[in-house]
Amino acid sequence: MVSLHVWLMAVIVISLAPAMHSIAADIVVMAIAIWAMTPSRR
Repeated sequence: MVSLHVWLMAVIVISLAPAMHSIAADIVVMAIAIWAMTPSRR
């Protein structure tokens, strides 16, 4: 299950997206998505 922290970070990234370059924003969103899909325990 996705924790609320991941959703909060996603909302923050989306809110800050206009201030960043679109490519950087896409990379951050993909990084968060990949990190959310991977197991929290390494």
